[in-house]
Order: sequence, then structure tokens, then C-alpha cells
Amino acid sequence: MKTLYLHIGMPKTGTTSIQKFCINNKELLKTQGYIYPESIHRYGHVSLRRNGHFLVGVCDEEGERDFDREHELREEGFQMVEKAFEEFDNVILSDENIWHGSIKRKPEIWGLLAEHSKKHNYQIRIIIYLRRQDDLALSWINQQVKAGWSTFRETTWEYFLENPHMIRLNYKKHIDEIAAILGKDAIRVRIFEFGQFKGVADNIYSDFLDAIDLELNDNYVIEEDRTNASLNCNGQEIKRILNGLFDADDLDTVRYIRNTVNESMGTLNKSDSYEYLSVEERKDFLSRFEEGNQFIAREYLGRENGKLFKDVTSKKTKWTPTNPEMHEDMIRFFGTIVIKQYKEIQNLKKERKSAQADTKQLQADMKQLQSDY
Repeated sequence: MKTLYLHIGMPKTGTTSIQKFCINNKELLKTQGYIYPESIHRYGHVSLRRNGHFLVGVCDEEGERDFDREHELREEGFQMVEKAFEEFDNVILSDENIWHGSIKRKPEIWGLLAEHSKKHNYQIRIIIYLRRQDDLALSWINQQVKAGWSTFRETTWEYFLENPHMIRLNYKKHIDEIAAILGKDAIRVRIFEFGQFKGVADNIYSDFLDAIDLELNDNYVIEEDRTNASLNCNGQEIKRILNGLFDADDLDTVRYIRNTVNESMGTLNKSDSYEYLSVEERKDFLSRFEEGNQFIAREYLGRENGKLFKDVTSKKTKWTPTNPEMHEDMIRFFGTIVIKQYKEIQNLKKERKSAQADTKQLQADMKQLQSDY
């Protein structure tokens, strides 16, 4: 039977790597009856790699949902799926925002998928990667601060604890909502954690191929990259404070500061010997989700012991803004900015000097032409 494999995230679980992997190996996947179709639309702040984004809601310039545009994009997206099924038995879609985007619009998205699959005679397999809640929350905050344009770009861990509704960490509740419409058998839960990846290798690529009923081998191309590497605690705090100095819609400044952060990552202290939470604080935070996690482990992974993630361990020191390495990291960070600006000024001086020489030559040429006539 034809199968739609829909990878819905969660965010910060290797989604970019999975999407790049599918694109880099699209021809090999085709030989096995699978296609990762190209996105037919471009969305703001969304990579074209995310070919399943048509399932996520669309907002207008005022931030209100644009229902007409949503309907148009989804119709075209479903047509893309129908066309892909004409040639291939297996279609792969991916977008990490479907996990969060479907929370408020779950009947809409999952109902539309159920209706479309029934009409066009294909089955659905929802692939969900779960990350231990404390790690996900910290990584999510890091990403908001690093990106610099989102609503939560100045978020601290303390603020998050007071407003935990920013992201859904009650995995059971959300999975139950999807299962209520598509059925439990449609859901494939995966764990984003080294030592828990399935397949022939302990990595995200082997696990994802296993999730879509394939197996990793030497023919696949794996492009290792760290383009979305997290900031260390000191770098995150520096960037968080900087985010308060400019508007989120000032995209030129957002890009400049973000690019400078990326350039300075190699100069920031690489020891990264700090983390925001102590072991006890992590355990206390995770206790909120223990019952739901145990349910998922038993019902979706067949683990009678109810153990979903590894135990909390750490050799790092709890971070404080006054840690001994902060002043050096600040010097390195702002030193990077100064050096970058110095080089830009030098380049501008060279360009000006070259322009002055060109102008002088043009003046000489004009003078010569005038004398000739």
C-alpha cells in the first residue's frame, strides 16, 4: 500500500540534518520507491528543505491567521503529494513546526490528512522524535536567543519556568490527540538520544531510515555539519542581552549580530564547562512529565519498565553570570565584532581608493577627449 511518511519534528531533534540527508540522497531514495518532493512554496523564515510546511497555519502581516491563503497552500500541497504518488509508492514530508503548529489546529491538520489519505488510498505514518524535556527546553530557548527575531529572543530559563506554555512538553497529551484521529498504529515514536537510535548505526540517519522502513548502507551520503550549533551558556547570555538592543523586525541588524555570533563561536571558550541546571534541578523539572513519559514508553515502544529516556547525569558546573570565564568570553565576543568592523572599514577604504583612482582616470580621459576635439 502507498505510504505517506510525515516527519513532524519535534524541533531541536536533528530535523535539519534529516532534511538535508533526504535531499542529498533523493536519487538513491527514488531507486527504492521513495521520493522527498521539493517544496513548492517559500515561506518567511522557513527553509525550502521543509516540504511539509503547507500543513502549518499561515498568518498575515498583522499576525492573524490567513485562512484563504492556508486553504490555497494546502490544496497545492496535497496536489504535490498526489502527483508524487503517481510515480512512487512512498512519499516523505518533513517540517519540525507541525508538532507545535498542530496543537491549536489539530482537528484541522489531522482531519484533513485522514480525509485525503482515505480519498487517495494511502496510509499515513507519523514520525515523531522525542527529546528529554529538560534538554529540549534548554535547547529551544538557546535557539530563540540565537536566532534573534522571534518573540522569545530574550527568554531566560527563569522566565520559561514561569511560562512553560511556550512549548508543549506534555508529549503524551499531544500524541494522544493525534492518535485519536489517525489511530495509534499511524504513530512511530523515536527517541532523540545517543544509545537509543535504531538501525545499523547509533545516529539520526540510521534511525530515520529505520523509521521509514529502510536501512542505512554505504551508498547513502552523510553530510556532517554543525551549522545550527548551540551557543554555550556565556555566549547565550551575551546574545540574549544584545537582542534587547534592537527590534526583532530590524532584519539587517538581526542578521549582522547573528552572523557575528556564528563567526565568534570558534573563539568563545570551548571548554563549555557550565550548564543552566544542576542535576537535582533537572530531575525536579522532569518529574512533572514522569507519568506521561512512562505511558509513551509502554504503549508506543513496548517497554514494560516505562523508561523513556536515560537518567540525568552531568559533570558540569551550574552556570551563573559571574562565572570565572565570562569576562574572557565577553572580550572574545566583542573582540570579534571589533575585528570584523575593522576589516569592513579597511575594505571600504580600499574600495574608496579604487573609486577615486577610477574617477581620476575618467577625469583625465575626459580632459584628453576635450583636447582632441
